[in-house]
Amino acid sequence: MTYCRHCGEPQDSVSLCGKCLIKVRDLCDRAGEALKDLEDEIAKTTAKAPTGSGGGGDKTVISFPALSAKDNLVLAVKALQSRAGADMTGKPSDLKAKAYGLQKPGKDTAGDPLHYLVNDLATDLRKALSIIDVRQEKELLGRCSCGELVKAWAGTEIAKCPQCGRQVSKGEASERLNSQVMDGLNGAWLKDADMVIALEQCEMPVSIKTIQSWVKRKHLVRDGQNRTCFNDAVHLAERTRR
Repeated sequence: MTYCRHCGEPQDSVSLCGKCLIKVRDLCDRAGEALKDLEDEIAKTTAKAPTGSGGGGDKTVISFPALSAKDNLVLAVKALQSRAGADMTGKPSDLKAKAYGLQKPGKDTAGDPLHYLVNDLATDLRKALSIIDVRQEKELLGRCSCGELVKAWAGTEIAKCPQCGRQVSKGEASERLNSQVMDGLNGAWLKDADMVIALEQCEMPVSIKTIQSWVKRKHLVRDGQNRTCFNDAVHLAERTRR
């Protein structure tokens, strides 16, 4: 009689029970997806400044947490590959294909680290997913010269246009979008919630309470549909910003 090196359940001869083998294979699937997301994250936060930005060519920002999480995840996979007697490629898909090797007794039966190796993979996967989840939401950076809206991870100053592939700086894209919003809404009358969104796109953030306060003090006038004029709101927002 022997015991599963991970969960401790009695086994006839294998070091890893069928249930824990399924767990490892599932971890491999999730780790493979996480590595792809981490690589995307690293690529998106590593960018060169566009020509004429004043950066001289190489303004590089790297997501070190994502880079560290990727390295740790690859090392955890390699450690299990070594225990399984497989090539240490660091690829979760390769580990999954050879996971049955983990059921064979290790060279040092008494000190078999299998339990810790599986836990390390699970822990490093959780850390990787926490980094990915934090940066899942993108914010609107602005508009590219080709007309496409450009979104980027929070805190990103440069992003690649999904349409033409051009590297677009936040200031350039934001200014272009602001001009378009201002032109498109010139003379428009908007509900309070829509006005807040419009002013925010023009980098003039105000709250609904502020708009209501302007109306109460008669700086803004409502029409018959309870709307206020965009041009007047912009004028007031600019004064407030100064």
